[in-house]
Amino acid sequence: MLTIHHLYADMMNLYGDRGNVISIRKRCEWRGIPVDVVDVGLG
Repeated sequence: MLTIHHLYADMMNLYGDRGNVISIRKRCEWRGIPVDVVDVGLG
């Protein structure tokens, strides 16, 4: 399993960060790689 930690997802979306996470997740799914995205905020 691949875990992606999306840092400060609720505070920042500079340069299309959310789109990059979605793209990586979808590419993993196409290849049969299990993926989990964890939004990490302050605190």
